[in-house]
Amino acid sequence: MSVIARVSGVVSEVSQAGVLSRLTEMATIAGITVVGGFIPSILGIGTALTFTQAVELEGKVQTSIVAVQDVLDQILPFAVPIALVGLIYWLLTSRKWKPLQALLLLVVIAFVGSLVGFF
Repeated sequence: MSVIARVSGVVSEVSQAGVLSRLTEMATIAGITVVGGFIPSILGIGTALTFTQAVELEGKVQTSIVAVQDVLDQILPFAVPIALVGLIYWLLTSRKWKPLQALLLLVVIAFVGSLVGFF
């Protein structure tokens, strides 16, 4: 029996046993995980929202400005980009949106967010 016939037989046995489909699924999950790790470095999105807080120190009232992005980074770094990617993924998979619809939504979010001072 030739080497090619043996390899062909092994490949057919592996594919019939379902090992090949499981291996492909594991490689897909690993790839998605790696790409998901790039989200913070690719998307530089943050919020410019701030709020003022009156603080009383030693009987004097002082105002303190708190940046919302700093608070979000303390809770979960890169929360805004992760939430945005999660929203788009949900729209594409669960709601069956087309990619063009998702891109148009991103344009609308960016435009309205910049008008109201969110970005």
